[in-house]
Amino acid sequence: MPPNDNKTKVVFICVHNNGRSQIAEEYLKMFAGNRFEVEGAGLNPTNLHPLVQRAMEKDEFDLSKKKTQSAWDLFKEGKLYKYVITVCHRANEKGSPLFPKPYTQLNWPFPDPESFEGTEEEKLQQTRILRDSIKSRVEQFIEDTKSA
Repeated sequence: MPPNDNKTKVVFICVHNNGRSQIAEEYLKMFAGNRFEVEGAGLNPTNLHPLVQRAMEKDEFDLSKKKTQSAWDLFKEGKLYKYVITVCHRANEKGSPLFPKPYTQLNWPFPDPESFEGTEEEKLQQTRILRDSIKSRVEQFIEDTKSA
């Protein structure tokens, strides 16, 4: 997506950029892509979590070709954001780059899909709950920023 200076720039960061940040990024693009330029990144990027891919298919997202990226690479590129939103627990933020100010830092502490336990179906159900929680939080963020 080419940069648009009229859009509010947002980056979602989680540990691996393999689930939570990807979900938040896709929903913000879907619901308010006309208002926001959004990216997702990880502190230590890996591959997209397969259960996240399956859970996102419900809303017709095909993440199979989506790549993960490093928050540090975005930092080194000199990217500027109005909102830097971590979607992991605060303890994991310690490795996060400090993007140039001014920006608003928010923390939405969602569980890591890697930590889900049980059968494959139980883990998929937990991932769906995570997806829906992030989706709701993104919708609330859109409402909260309408006047900002």
